[in-house]
Amino acid sequence: MAIKNNKRTKITKLLLKNSLIELMHEKSIGQITITEICKTADLNRSTFYLHYTDQFDLLSEIENEITENTLTYLKGIRSDAGALSYIRAFLHYVKENTDIFHTLLCCQENITFQTLLTDKIMEHVKSNVSYTCSTEKEKYIYTFIMQGCVHILKEWIDSGFDLPDAEIAEIIFKLSDQSLKNN
Repeated sequence: MAIKNNKRTKITKLLLKNSLIELMHEKSIGQITITEICKTADLNRSTFYLHYTDQFDLLSEIENEITENTLTYLKGIRSDAGALSYIRAFLHYVKENTDIFHTLLCCQENITFQTLLTDKIMEHVKSNVSYTCSTEKEKYIYTFIMQGCVHILKEWIDSGFDLPDAEIAEIIFKLSDQSLKNN
């Protein structure tokens, strides 16, 4: 399946990714066929199989790509900006990429993307935020905070961003800060 990474390949992969995301608005990944993906992308099945083994392989690449793009974005936020500004910048990024985050976080029947994203963000936060808590409690506290943040994020996306970024950032910051202080 190794293919030269040229412009045509990039365009083909983008068409397939967009097609899958579009179909995931209507169906779960297990109900989507390769034929549907190809029809939506206006490509043939042999082209699909040049790049991917199945729809799960395609979804996995999308999830990894979004996770890496998110981490790259987070690493670009000034480290001296403060936790609240950091959260607001992340929320802005999610809002700019609503379609993909809504599909992968809110419409998925599995939690692969959610787990991948939260694990990577937790690693990033732990290495860049100077909160201290006892080692034996750390994994529980960070898991609680990350899962809470994900569910706030999902609710915010599902509610059509009914509250401004700044208010959601404030909620996340205060709840996370309280959790860390009370360990």
